[in-house]
Amino acid sequence: MSLSVLIALVAFSMFAAAVLVLKHVVGRERRALLAVALQFKCQRCGTLLAEQGLSLADTLWERHMQHIFEHKLADKQRIVRNLDAACPQCGARYQFDHDRSTFAPAEVSLSFE
Repeated sequence: MSLSVLIALVAFSMFAAAVLVLKHVVGRERRALLAVALQFKCQRCGTLLAEQGLSLADTLWERHMQHIFEHKLADKQRIVRNLDAACPQCGARYQFDHDRSTFAPAEVSLSFE
């Protein structure tokens, strides 16, 4: 086996391991959010956030980011996601509070609104 093939195999193995670790870390955070969302009731209307609340927040955030980049509003600004869940019934927005392991109401202004 030539040295370049060996180097390529080692590099590919390291890349694959990094991808798997990243996938696990992101998945773990999503599972933790889902576990809380399955038990959290909206403070405004009493609806369970569940999977729909997390998916709605993902959709809103994706639309927000598309609007920012389409209109070139992100010129050297730091962007921090502060929307983790949204009520599927009334639209109330929440951010995950890691210290208390629950959702807290969030005042989020999205660029497309």
